[in-house]
Amino acid sequence: RFDPDIAIQHLTRSIEDAIAIQTSRQRRGGASQSSETTVWMIDFHGYSPLWDSNPRVALLAARMVQHYPEQLGCFVILDAPKLFQATWRAVKQIINAATADKVTFVRTSDGTLEKDL
Repeated sequence: RFDPDIAIQHLTRSIEDAIAIQTSRQRRGGASQSSETTVWMIDFHGYSPLWDSNPRVALLAARMVQHYPEQLGCFVILDAPKLFQATWRAVKQIINAATADKVTFVRTSDGTLEKDL
């Protein structure tokens, strides 16, 4: 349905551009380092393992969380299949605990979306 390599390049470029903007604001005195963080959200509504299954997506998410922890304020994963939560339990063992704590799984159907956000 899409080219994962192009998606990775696009996401990486978007994050790098956001970092450049944050750095520029800090140099001009417009923002402190701690005030400029990002919220990343992945919405799995409509996700189908039959059509959208690509293990590189999970690796991409882990790589982004690991490589950009200072910019990450919160990483919200909305309506992810249960398999993703199980995978996350394994992945979070290999990344920094403070960074792992920024990742939140929420669902629109059980009230966790409203509670956690």
